[in-house]
Amino acid sequence: MKHTWSALIIFFTCLCSFTFLSSQGNVLELVEKSVNKRSQYESMSYTLDLQFKMFHMEDTLTQTGQVELKRNLNDTIYGGLFIIKLDTLWYAYDGNQIVEAVLPDSSITIGDAHQHPGLWIKSTWLDNFMDYGFLKMTAGPKVFLNDDSITKEFSDTVIAGWPCQGILFKLPDHEDFSDQRFFVAIDTLEYMVRSRMHSVFYQGNEQYTNWLYTQISYDNKPNIPKLEGDFIATFKKLKQYSSVSSMPEEQPVYDYAQLTGKPYNADDIFQLVDIKTNFIILDFWYTSCYPCIKGIPSVNRLYRDYKDKGVAVYGVNMIDDEVKSKARLEKFFKNNLMEYPPIMVDPAMANEIGIRSFPTLLVLDKDYQIVYMEDGFSEQLYEKVAAFLDTRL
Repeated sequence: MKHTWSALIIFFTCLCSFTFLSSQGNVLELVEKSVNKRSQYESMSYTLDLQFKMFHMEDTLTQTGQVELKRNLNDTIYGGLFIIKLDTLWYAYDGNQIVEAVLPDSSITIGDAHQHPGLWIKSTWLDNFMDYGFLKMTAGPKVFLNDDSITKEFSDTVIAGWPCQGILFKLPDHEDFSDQRFFVAIDTLEYMVRSRMHSVFYQGNEQYTNWLYTQISYDNKPNIPKLEGDFIATFKKLKQYSSVSSMPEEQPVYDYAQLTGKPYNADDIFQLVDIKTNFIILDFWYTSCYPCIKGIPSVNRLYRDYKDKGVAVYGVNMIDDEVKSKARLEKFFKNNLMEYPPIMVDPAMANEIGIRSFPTLLVLDKDYQIVYMEDGFSEQLYEKVAAFLDTRL
């Protein structure tokens, strides 16, 4: 199996020389020096070169940004204040407000961080620019170093001209997650983390992130402005964030009689309006959605128990492109038995259909109207849907 994490480490071979001579005791001492140093300061700045690939992605994406952080242990959202400067976008948080600035059109959107915690940052790729180890004063790699279930490999290396101690952690496999690895490089002169890497495989698909830090500095004089007054005045367009205004104009309820697609690995056209039965179950899924996969056995059971009682069941995928994701889909169906027909829908239809979370299971009546919905994974999925159907069949 080819590991992209290896390629990411090899990326540094023009800068690195591996020797594997360090002892765990020496490494633990270095980690403690790194943790102790950062705890002496309340602010930090750095330039981050980020590479990342999610399970469902075919290509690696890259972003570079300048980051400034100010620790505040009383802050329950992020653990402190920050400003992230990308080429065309800025994001900043001052403890009360959070802003998104679009530089090309000089616009800024201001949100109340307490009403919308995590807005724009949490659960997005932008969260990778945050150094929560600094903000929340965590123990860093010490936790893994002291865990006997984790294999460690040590190396002497050079990152961007800095002599570093490299530490590679190999975590035990867990369920369908395998080959999970963390790599961190701490320089031996100033005790700063210069590079990090995380990689994991899930059913043959890899997700990884690589962080390369440059221009790192610690300070006790943060340069994060209050998001008001002079700062706001530098932008020409100003608007307040609202969860309503951030969405497209109110979307009409989708007419599921219009749902079309094609059965997986077939050239036929599928039209839901051609299905004439009492109820139709639509289970919305995609290949790298772990909760979707956990729900498949329950949907299989619904299919087996109700297919002869006037209930049709389909698995609807509007995320994976059948052509671009051919290899991933083949691996998915090899690993996950889906007894009911999978239907591939053009990803361009996703916004119109309006499903926002996965998995989502819908039960439609004979007029293609939604009469039951389960949003997210539930251990009781079969029992809940079966109870609904049993009172109506």
